[in-house]
Amino acid sequence: MYQASPAHGFSRRDFLRMTGGAAGVALLAACTPAGAPTGGGGASQEPVTIRYAGLESMGARVEEFLGPWIEEQGYTWERGSFGQQELTDKIMQSVATNTYLADVFQFPSNARADVIAAKALMPVPEEVQDEIDWDDILPSIIRTLSWEGTPYALPYDGDVHYYAFRKDLLADAEISGRFKETYGYDLDPDNGANTWQEWRQIGEFFTGWDWNGNGEEDDFGLACMTKRGDTAWWGFHSRATAYAKHPDDHGYFIDTETGEARINNPGFVRALTEWVEENQKWAPPGGANYTYGDSANAVIGGRAVQTYSWDAVTQSSDPEMSIIKGLQGYNILPGSTEVYNAKTGEWESFEEP
Repeated sequence: MYQASPAHGFSRRDFLRMTGGAAGVALLAACTPAGAPTGGGGASQEPVTIRYAGLESMGARVEEFLGPWIEEQGYTWERGSFGQQELTDKIMQSVATNTYLADVFQFPSNARADVIAAKALMPVPEEVQDEIDWDDILPSIIRTLSWEGTPYALPYDGDVHYYAFRKDLLADAEISGRFKETYGYDLDPDNGANTWQEWRQIGEFFTGWDWNGNGEEDDFGLACMTKRGDTAWWGFHSRATAYAKHPDDHGYFIDTETGEARINNPGFVRALTEWVEENQKWAPPGGANYTYGDSANAVIGGRAVQTYSWDAVTQSSDPEMSIIKGLQGYNILPGSTEVYNAKTGEWESFEEP
């Protein structure tokens, strides 16, 4: 809830599986700023207007869900629609300048610390909390919604990033044989790429020859969401975590003891260097500026072999949208057997990713 003035030991792959849940969470927060043009109800007062700010696509679903209740209460509704990064920028500007944005807004979990720690939100009312079955929500998401044990938002989305690949191509004996001749190991049609090194080799191998059989030069090894001002933040950090997040270190973006930023350390630099190369060499034309939808469409349209992002199962299974129905495999994100330890300043090796 926004206020107009200030108030108050497991494996790497286990770690990635656990942290993925929080990464895709989008949060709702209600707000009633002092002096905002809303009424308090009653015949002698102006009608209550609820102002909502959210993503263009998801905001429409909120309006659809709340519409009957709003009409029943005699309220009016105004919805502001924004792009992915635009919404975050609007929220951060509102927090930084202590200005009113909306009564209710949706925001992604990567803005959580700035928004909640700035005391820009009011806690979720007790009567609302009483209506929620908290046992149905993953503990990691509850922690994301909360600050010092107090919930300040409700869960909107609980997506995770996962890895999707063409299991039919990886299971093809002739293709697998040629791949093994080049890289020295068999393709894994059950799991796809288990490490980012395997992801890169699969991307390289499937680029530049007609594996989709359409006679056109539109065959590529991978597709990622890379567009700045859109979903590049999410795409990059899913790519970087395996290198830059050591399992024995609570910090990731910053050192939790010193506050020092880590974005330029060797783990992040290696991830970014590889990511840039991959999308320049083995992604479709324009792949260095792909949205989430672009990357998903490249795979379900039969132009790329693998991707990682949010859920696209529905699209890939719909014959009106996809040409790969039943041909796609899924797994958690690839990992790495080498992880940078920011505390020691050294790379460490693990037997399993």
